[in-house]
Amino acid sequence: MEIKTFGIMKNGEEDKLYTLENSNGVQVVIHTFGAGIYQIIVPDKNGKKDDILLGYGKPDDYNGCDDYSGLVVGPVANRINGDFTLDGKTFSPDVNPESGIILHSNGDMSFRNWTVESYSDSEITLSIGRTDGTAGLPANISTLVTYALTDSNELHIRYRAVPDRKAYINLTNHAYFNLDGCSGASVEDHLVKFEADYFIPTDEKSIPYGRKQSVDSTPFDLREFKRIGDRIDEKTCDQTVWGRGYDHSLQVRGNVGELRLAATVKSEKTGRKLECFTTLPGIQFYTGNFLCSLEGKYGFKNNRRSGFCLETQYHPDAVHHPEFEQPVFDENNSYESETVYRFSVE
Repeated sequence: MEIKTFGIMKNGEEDKLYTLENSNGVQVVIHTFGAGIYQIIVPDKNGKKDDILLGYGKPDDYNGCDDYSGLVVGPVANRINGDFTLDGKTFSPDVNPESGIILHSNGDMSFRNWTVESYSDSEITLSIGRTDGTAGLPANISTLVTYALTDSNELHIRYRAVPDRKAYINLTNHAYFNLDGCSGASVEDHLVKFEADYFIPTDEKSIPYGRKQSVDSTPFDLREFKRIGDRIDEKTCDQTVWGRGYDHSLQVRGNVGELRLAATVKSEKTGRKLECFTTLPGIQFYTGNFLCSLEGKYGFKNNRRSGFCLETQYHPDAVHHPEFEQPVFDENNSYESETVYRFSVE
């Protein structure tokens, strides 16, 4: 395994890069900051290898980045709409004063260096602890994330989090993919298919109403391959208007806890295909609607819609919606989940 220093951050900490590689020459580079994915290098239909993951060229660009590019998000990914009650106690998360919402736990686990526990040529495990009350969220939590790259060109991400009392835990990785490579170009020509008959409608602040809605006759009917751009700006749908495109959770078919196919994305230009599997109930499909053209890797800008996210997770703000599957765990019932990204060409 190649191990090198990405850089020394302004706080004096060293961000290291660990390169996983399989027998096919596929590479996945993990950095210790945020237990993030830094690069995913895979071939196209002509054998040309490219990095298909958006990101930044300097470690400090990840610290506090609004897009959480490639970083692990926790203890609670996505949005919480203000105060909530858990185990008879009321908690007041550190919300944005303008929106009244806390997003991605304000970077609690994302904007910190993780500890490498073990590694090999094809696998790495990182750990972090978080302190009760950080960002106004409950419990001391010990978390492990393992990345494993197989010779089937699958990247397995396994999460385990153990709280010392009841806690709301909803972990994910916020990777932005572009199957044509990092160039700043739009992903609207990518073809996408979801194994989902329902999506979670939200209000203007991206907070769920608390119900699932059939995808029938909506821009979220992606049960067969469609261009991402076909209905992304549909003006007759308040969901795509308010979200400025796709930024919604879809309910994955099948049993929660079982690893099953959630989404498939492919590029006709390069022939690359990405399949996403999850054990979780939902997958947040986000099309980079708020990327703001900051300089990314290789001198290219991360332009609006130049990447898409497949964030496997419990549905957002579930703690306020008992009708959703509840991500509540304690010291006797730890959080565990698995996500798999499978790469291939057609």
